[in-house]
Amino acid sequence: MTELPLRRLILYKHGVGYFERRGQFEGTKLALAFSREAMDDVLKSLVVLEKGEGHVKGIDYERPESWSNRRIELGAGRPLRDLLTELRGRRIRLALRDEAAAEGLIVGIDEPPPEEPISQALVTIYRSDVRQITLHRLNDIRGVQLLDAAADEVLWSLRANSDKQDSRTATIQLDEGKHDLLVAYLAPAPSWRVSYRIIVDNIETEVPDVLLQGWGLFDNVLDEDLEDVRISLVAGRPVSFRYPLYEPQQPERPLIEDTIRPAAPPAYTLAAPAPAGAPRPKMMRAMAMREEAFGGDEFDALSIDEMASIAPVAEGASQGALFRYDVREPVSVGRGRSALVPLLNLRTSCRRELIYRGAAGEQHPMVTVRFENSSGLTLERGPITIMESRSYGGEAVLNWTAEGGLVTIRYAQALEVSVKENQSSAHQTRRLRLGRDVLIHEVEESLTTIYTATNTAGEARVIKIEHPLRHPYELFDTVQPAETTSQLASWLLPIPARGEAALRVRERRLIERREHIRSINFEQLRRYLHDRMLDQNTVSELREVLTLYARLDSIAQRFNEIEAARQKIYNQQTQIRGNLDVLKNEGGEGELRTRYITTLAETEDQLNALREEETTLRSEEAACHVKLEEHLSRFPG
Repeated sequence: MTELPLRRLILYKHGVGYFERRGQFEGTKLALAFSREAMDDVLKSLVVLEKGEGHVKGIDYERPESWSNRRIELGAGRPLRDLLTELRGRRIRLALRDEAAAEGLIVGIDEPPPEEPISQALVTIYRSDVRQITLHRLNDIRGVQLLDAAADEVLWSLRANSDKQDSRTATIQLDEGKHDLLVAYLAPAPSWRVSYRIIVDNIETEVPDVLLQGWGLFDNVLDEDLEDVRISLVAGRPVSFRYPLYEPQQPERPLIEDTIRPAAPPAYTLAAPAPAGAPRPKMMRAMAMREEAFGGDEFDALSIDEMASIAPVAEGASQGALFRYDVREPVSVGRGRSALVPLLNLRTSCRRELIYRGAAGEQHPMVTVRFENSSGLTLERGPITIMESRSYGGEAVLNWTAEGGLVTIRYAQALEVSVKENQSSAHQTRRLRLGRDVLIHEVEESLTTIYTATNTAGEARVIKIEHPLRHPYELFDTVQPAETTSQLASWLLPIPARGEAALRVRERRLIERREHIRSINFEQLRRYLHDRMLDQNTVSELREVLTLYARLDSIAQRFNEIEAARQKIYNQQTQIRGNLDVLKNEGGEGELRTRYITTLAETEDQLNALREEETTLRSEEAACHVKLEEHLSRFPG
């Protein structure tokens, strides 16, 4: 709570608020209370303007550890024990059982064994008048009276800890006299919300009437009531971040130890230096500039709108990437309460349609109203409740819509109409053309979607079918669409009472498929010629190429056969040589040895024949490649 009332509040969607306080104040110190979490934002944005004749001297605030140092933590189930521990060294009077009393200084608390309750703890009291220490069980104490004035600080800390544990205070230092102050700052605040209501009348007409009403929702999280505060709600996403200004930062510095050095000889000073407390003229000028900049006349020339340049200046105006709603009347909201404030009332006409969107997985068309946003305001995203013919019609989410944009609201299913989709695809080769070593198929890929709508109502219906466009497909052999956007094409489909109607949508695209010439067979060539996909000259040229490829394949196969035969001969020769090593030259072994030698000579002849054939095939293979290159070079690159 502060003595300066809040006069202006601007709330942003990204979780911060601009708070502006204005009022008369008499005194030298003005205290402002903030939550612990708000201190970083307050320190980077706090502005204090003196609109009167006074001056602002400075601002001081509590350090983070100042609260932790004087905070009393009372444990659950043992508050008396913890309180007496904090009062050690203080003079107190204990009221005991049977109207007995004990007065003296608290020395401490002796904890009981773990198996005993905390109530068995012993409180030690020192009586200085008789120089005696007495012990009293904790459960015998019936009251505590503070006899030491300094102990009031402990209890004040306890009260502050329980009431304002998360509160921090910044104090504005002022000169004597009356002040006209304006204080502004940013602080965390819940994001504001928006909700809409829409009433649709005369739905049986071609152009029904519509009333759109928007309400902003915000929360008062301050520890004070808001009385006649000007409220603004800002949509957009400005750059915002937290910066650790409140917590002191102590950079690490290297530790350099001193070295022992001999004493230096005495030095004789020619002139005494200026006292450290006397600033130099340049420094004095700098200090004077700081005082003027903070509390002098130069600040009077600035306005809060200039300081808070992030905020728009016009009601319902766009300011760069932001848009602000200014509530026309001041608002009063109690502490800890929330409020709804009116943002817009738009009366216009609309188009009410039954819209079925293809590929959305829905069976029934959606009841939809469309109208232009002629409110002069940007519509922020939020939920909307639709009232139709004075009854509940449904709910939807109104998407972000700029001024002059088209508002589209889908809020109910038209159960009397059902739609089925049947999709099929086909591929047809439209043209063949030659590339180097490839045959290029130009294929038309077509998609056909048939929408069949059934109307079970006793009256005719007209539905709008929205078909998603698939790029790079194009429509063909289809009725001209009623509307076309970059993503959708739509048609109006009349459906008779208790009848059916159908719409066929066809799309196509041209794709290329490449086929290596070597993978084509002669039967395919014959079919391409028959279907007039290729002319006779091209087919003849391809036939020559296929013949060369076939010959190269047979040559490659013969190379494999030659290599297999050669390996077989090598194995046979190895076996023969092994047998010759163990046979003698005389007798029967000599005759067998002679036959082996004859066979070995024959295998050498076979190897020579294979070498000659391989040489011939190599020459033929090279010739085929030359001819093949000649044919392929005549094809388009």
